[in-house]
Amino acid sequence: MAAPVLPEEEQREFDNEAGKYTVYIHAQQYERALNVVTKLYRRMLGWQAKYDHRYHKGYPIHNIGYALFRQNKAHEALKYFILAYVEDLLSADEVDEADTTSAGQTLLLGYKYNPQLLGLLKQKVTELKNSGSLPRQPEDVLNELEESETDYKDVQATITVSPRTRKFTQFDTEWDTRVFVGGSGEAVINYMRDMVNRMGGYDAVVAADFDMPNGMTIYHKCLALLHCCKYAVFDLSAQGGQLIEVERAPDYGVRPLVVWQKDKEQSITAVLKSCMKDRKIKYKSYSKFEELESIFRDFLQE
Repeated sequence: MAAPVLPEEEQREFDNEAGKYTVYIHAQQYERALNVVTKLYRRMLGWQAKYDHRYHKGYPIHNIGYALFRQNKAHEALKYFILAYVEDLLSADEVDEADTTSAGQTLLLGYKYNPQLLGLLKQKVTELKNSGSLPRQPEDVLNELEESETDYKDVQATITVSPRTRKFTQFDTEWDTRVFVGGSGEAVINYMRDMVNRMGGYDAVVAADFDMPNGMTIYHKCLALLHCCKYAVFDLSAQGGQLIEVERAPDYGVRPLVVWQKDKEQSITAVLKSCMKDRKIKYKSYSKFEELESIFRDFLQE
């Protein structure tokens, strides 16, 4: 990333606000989560002015979009996912890196956004970088495109993702058809969920799709849903809370499969691989998302 790191005090404040956001989003208090990341974005703009530096603001921008999305405001959320993608382009050493970020995956896999539009965004940001006039806000890039690029106005996205809420632990499917889906990015999880459901005969179980009883923690919710499934598939390309679910799956009699992107191989430690082998947990790496369908199908049909 080309953007400078935050000063120590500001980084502590950032981490504190990010922690609040995580608590609210897991508790499905989406309006509170939205307020936290909206204020954080404003704070980061203030820090840029204070220190006369451009800081990377992808986290609050993307999560503004996600908090809106979880409130059934997919069209409003789209604006912020695009802005977060532009922010990633501005910070990336190579523009194609932005396609693998949360915003890039949300647009490509979740909204199935037209790659032509992403190409126009990449081209514009490259021009700005080459000219030495790197804007500090992603909105400036979109404003320039809207004023000067007819192609940008004409390229439209097809929104194919809509959030849904299922009643906690109430299923219309049998236990031996349920597949728990875990990961650390909503775009990847959405893609995996849709892929499992498209196979026919399987019910993808995603924690975010279910409501949560009052007083329950997200940790308890995820483990309870995992317990209701025969299978589980986890993407560890970005590691987080799913490691706990991976470790507990065999104890629940759940058959787990772990996958990760090959370019994230360095984050999968020898200790982690050894633990999965000891627990008889299958694992496999992949290069492209399209490979996952055959990997999942082979695993489920063994």
